[in-house]
Amino acid sequence: MTRIMERNDTIMTSRRIVGFDIRDRIESNNITSIDCNIWPESQIKTEIDSQNNGFNLFDSLDESIVDASVRENASIVAFDIPRDLATALSPTFGLEPLPIEYLFKRGEWLFLGYDIVDVRTQCSAIYSFDIKRERLEELLSDAAIELNQYGLIENQAQSFDLSAIFDKLFPEHSPFTPCGIHVAKSIG
Repeated sequence: MTRIMERNDTIMTSRRIVGFDIRDRIESNNITSIDCNIWPESQIKTEIDSQNNGFNLFDSLDESIVDASVRENASIVAFDIPRDLATALSPTFGLEPLPIEYLFKRGEWLFLGYDIVDVRTQCSAIYSFDIKRERLEELLSDAAIELNQYGLIENQAQSFDLSAIFDKLFPEHSPFTPCGIHVAKSIG
């Protein structure tokens, strides 16, 4: 069950927003991911003159992004990763990590869940790697993890557990990390 983040959500305070994107409109049964091959970027993104970081995400929300998403009926999405990892990756990827609280100053956001990603490529371990669907379902079942309606993990501890499993399965892509996905319900 997805939920609206609350200001005192202590789980989130150790995480940082690493960027924003405009993605195709989300429906209740969409599979979502930081991986734009899984959840496509809106075509309008190419027309926006705003700085992208090394994750190919916008560093902040400016009016051109908000206006474009409204015009195209697209979703504005924020992505977060653990604070220490965001700090370590900042020089390499040109990230300007923002505290989660930044979202509360910019409207109402719905937390969809966690994807598991290779931080260097932003590929989803759940959806992008050469793992058969049956094997993925077995891994999830063995770890007592269920994916929600958006194809994400709702529990942060479970997302770290699954990250560790993928670290062992695909060491050439490790470290994997949970990537929180938030979609704007309204922007202020």
